[in-house]
Amino acid sequence: MDAKEKKPAAEASAEQPKPVKKMNTGKILLYALVAGAIVLNAVVAFVLIQATRPKDTAEKEAEAKVDSLKNNQGRSAEIGGVSGPIEAVVNIAGTNGDRFLKVVIKFEFDEKKYPKLAEEMKRFEPKLKDALIELISPLTLAELNEPETRVKLRQDMLRAANSALPAESCQMRDVFIDQFIIQ
Repeated sequence: MDAKEKKPAAEASAEQPKPVKKMNTGKILLYALVAGAIVLNAVVAFVLIQATRPKDTAEKEAEAKVDSLKNNQGRSAEIGGVSGPIEAVVNIAGTNGDRFLKVVIKFEFDEKKYPKLAEEMKRFEPKLKDALIELISPLTLAELNEPETRVKLRQDMLRAANSALPAESCQMRDVFIDQFIIQ
């Protein structure tokens, strides 16, 4: 009977399907999540590095050229009356008095609308010089070396001049930086 008993057992095992090993779906899901997190971190790191890396000089020059073209588009080709020079010399912030900045600016105004303004500017010169000193005194050496600093200085000085001067007697049209010396 041993042979008979063995035979049905062998047949029974042949008839029963072999159990298929089930893959642990929990482990697969965990591996997929970890891989996804690693890829996501790599992408975020790449984007952050690209966004915060210092620009090389070629990129800065290209941006400055584009910015200067934009700024010059709004300016007229004709020049109006020009004030006398307003000069300011200040210590550069953060240099412990070792470095200084000399800035000389001139204002452009509508000569037809304000024919006597060039003469009257002498009276406003101390007020404008004070505004210029207030604008350039807090600037650091790094800020002064950025091309957009001069553009911002011109815009801020024009705004300061037009707010400091009586609107009925004069309105400045533009600011020219005659000298910008960092020593």
